[in-house]
Amino acid sequence: MNISTRRLLFWSLVLLSLCTTWNLSGQACGCLDCPAPIPTTFSNFQLRYQVDGALNDALASNNCIESVQLTFKHNRVQNLAIDLISPAGQVVTLVGMYVPFGGSLSGTLGAQWDVHFVPCAGVPAPDLGLSPFWDNLSPGWNVFFGDFSGRYFPPFGNCLENFNMGSVNGTWRINVTSHDFPPVTGEGIIENFSINFCDETGINCCFPDGGTLANADPINICETEAIPPLDLTTNFNAPFDSSSYFYTYLLSKDGIITAIDTNLTFINAGAGEYIIQGLAYAQVDSAAVSNLVGTSAEELSDTLLTSVPPFCGELSTNVQRITIFPEAEIVIQEELLCAGESINVAGQIFDATGIYDITLPATVGCDTLLRLQLEILMPDTTRLTESICAGERIQLGDQIFGSTGQYSLLLQNTNGCDSLVVLDLVVQDVQADIQNNAALNCLNPVLRLNGENSSTGSAIAYTWTSRDGNILEGSNTLMPLVNASGTYILLVEDIETGCMAQDSIFVPEDRAVPPLDLPASVMLNCNQNSYSVELGTFNNAINYVWFDVDGIAVSNDFEPNLFIGSYTVNATNMENGCTNTASIQIEQLAPPTIRIRSEDIAQECLELRQQLEAESDASSPLQYTWLDGNGTTIARTPMLEIQAAGRYYLEAFDAQTRCTTMDSILVEMNDTRLIEGANLRVQQLDCLDHPVGSIEVQNVQGGQSPFVYALNSDIFSSNPSFIALEPNTYTLRIQDAQGCEWDTSLVINKLSALEIDLGDIRRIGLGERVELEALSNRPLSSYAWSSAAKDSLSCPTCPTQTIMPLQNTTFSLQAIDENGCTASSEVQIVVLREVPIYIPNAFSPNGDGNNDTFEIYPRVSAVEAIEELRIFNRWGALVFEQSSTQEAWDGRYKGKLLPPDVYIVSANVRYIDGRTEVLKGEVTLMR
Repeated sequence: MNISTRRLLFWSLVLLSLCTTWNLSGQACGCLDCPAPIPTTFSNFQLRYQVDGALNDALASNNCIESVQLTFKHNRVQNLAIDLISPAGQVVTLVGMYVPFGGSLSGTLGAQWDVHFVPCAGVPAPDLGLSPFWDNLSPGWNVFFGDFSGRYFPPFGNCLENFNMGSVNGTWRINVTSHDFPPVTGEGIIENFSINFCDETGINCCFPDGGTLANADPINICETEAIPPLDLTTNFNAPFDSSSYFYTYLLSKDGIITAIDTNLTFINAGAGEYIIQGLAYAQVDSAAVSNLVGTSAEELSDTLLTSVPPFCGELSTNVQRITIFPEAEIVIQEELLCAGESINVAGQIFDATGIYDITLPATVGCDTLLRLQLEILMPDTTRLTESICAGERIQLGDQIFGSTGQYSLLLQNTNGCDSLVVLDLVVQDVQADIQNNAALNCLNPVLRLNGENSSTGSAIAYTWTSRDGNILEGSNTLMPLVNASGTYILLVEDIETGCMAQDSIFVPEDRAVPPLDLPASVMLNCNQNSYSVELGTFNNAINYVWFDVDGIAVSNDFEPNLFIGSYTVNATNMENGCTNTASIQIEQLAPPTIRIRSEDIAQECLELRQQLEAESDASSPLQYTWLDGNGTTIARTPMLEIQAAGRYYLEAFDAQTRCTTMDSILVEMNDTRLIEGANLRVQQLDCLDHPVGSIEVQNVQGGQSPFVYALNSDIFSSNPSFIALEPNTYTLRIQDAQGCEWDTSLVINKLSALEIDLGDIRRIGLGERVELEALSNRPLSSYAWSSAAKDSLSCPTCPTQTIMPLQNTTFSLQAIDENGCTASSEVQIVVLREVPIYIPNAFSPNGDGNNDTFEIYPRVSAVEAIEELRIFNRWGALVFEQSSTQEAWDGRYKGKLLPPDVYIVSANVRYIDGRTEVLKGEVTLMR
């Protein structure tokens, strides 16, 4: 199929009518999304192409692609790649491949491609100078504003014959990938693409020709006039295909279709906007066209242009418009004129008050009746009395007045007529005057302003304001009280006339406090006990008073000498009364903290050697002096080695702070043993490979190595292990290199035999579970259970077993304790065979909710199934039967209640051990 031609032949339509139903999928076979822009930046998108109705639907076996046509623009062809994708997903590259570096391809600015791709078995016809195979590296593409329209094979390795599976019908797509490197200088566009199939039998395309109306001049008439005859003639682009399409005309009023006819006759249907438009449509869509009356003409025009229109049709490119104007109504025109003026209406002059009817002929539509209502206005006189404030002006007309007096002038009134205006003008004068110029300070924190030279009177009001000051009181008097520096404004207003005047004054402020450059704290060294204050430059106008922490005055000096403590100074400026306050803390450095650390250098059992070392938190180096108990200096170093007991003293001097501190230590003779203990490994007797015990010293705490060892009264040896020991109590002795000893007592115990017991014979019912657990005289570490019924053991190595044997079974246990000793035991489980089923002997199906049905009750753990339950009357007739499912008997037979009697019960039971048994019994039915 090729959408660029129209091949809906008559015989094709006849064939379709015989073998298939017309299936129109769109206005035309082709691209549903075209045209589509190609951005300059990297982009990837797909366009759709819908094919429906092909009778030879299978690709390759019944159909193939004859050619593919692509119409597009792109300024760098080597940046573009286009793939064709079948409905089954097969892909063939048409344009490509993408070339990251252009080489000689500097661009194809403005070029247009309208090219065909043919099968590899076809015949190409490339543009001049180009290869038959599409190649983005071809230098021949480097043409500005060129047009390409040749036939090409797809790029190497791609053939249209590769479309060899799936359907012809369905959605075909082209995948467009535009790269942005090398840069693209302008946007491109995919204008269209089409696919030509080898066999187009049954493919439905829609190509109606709506044509152009030949006589489409607009018609404008009045509602009462006759409509001129219509000349509806349509010019077509080509001879009209009347074998496939019909042509008719649509009439719409105010956008709604009202009539459809091939020979449309227009009858005056009242005022409104009428449009006549031609419509060409497929003959098979006649029913859809006949249903257009009452629908929107605009929606029809829009939907016919979509990818899925309501039917195959096309409207004419222009319309015939008929406008019917409603009959004109009377138009009222009201006019006001001054005496001596006139008005011209439709060539007639009017200059007197009255009502006049005038007919106005219409060039389009209906004539209009104009009713003129005219009124003539006479001149008037207006008197004005105005009062203004001094400095203000009043304007009347084009004249301005600012002085008291009477004025007359001729003006126009609101109607534009002459009017005499008489103005009586009075000018009011108000004064505001502030006389104050004093300043605020600490001695005079408040000030009263003076505005008494301002206007006074009962109608005069005063208002004081400030942008940055503060008014304490009197803001509505002539003398307010203020307490802050700033600009103060007095507004004087005549309440009766509204006239105002204002004055302002700036009030300065001197609240400067004396400077006090005093440190917050001072640290004295150990040789200082006072501090001489330095405040800077002395000023006779400032008075200083120093107070201690209790508030007692201690000095009036400018720079006093103060002892250790806390002080406050008050400095007062005698010229403005302002005071400043500062505090100082005087402290003395604390002497450094020292301590004596002792460490044993060599400790023998009867001798002493120790090292004493000075430790301090001082930040600077200290000078150390060691003294003995008699006060004699024995060293001047941080460390001291001693060999005698007694008290030793350490004196430390800090040269930076001039501080001295002292510490002492008492050294006593240590006559205790130096070995603190030992880690021992004692091997007791066990049931495996140690028939006798052993003792091993693993390490010694304290003492001086090397160590020697002895057991009981034996001589010492360097061997820390003692083996082949019989059960007994032993004394272990350890001696270090200094001759110091340590001993401890150890016991090797006699080991008894391991015993376990699983208990006596256990009796259980069929289907019951029992738990087995062994009693032992020592903790067990390993378990091995065994039984002839192997499947009955869920965990052969667990301490306990939960079992459910189906027959008499013996269970055995082989256990091992933590010493490797073994023991065994066994127990017999006897399974009792009593019947595990309960059969009731009576029931009463009377509907009272109690015992209304009969059923048997098996013990679920022992019974696998009730295979059959049957109930007979006393004469042997079967009245109830059920198998497999557990169903209750309600005392009925074939839906009717049976009489009270004794009935025979027979049940076939299958137990969980595979045995089956027939149980019989009796049940009494009661009412």
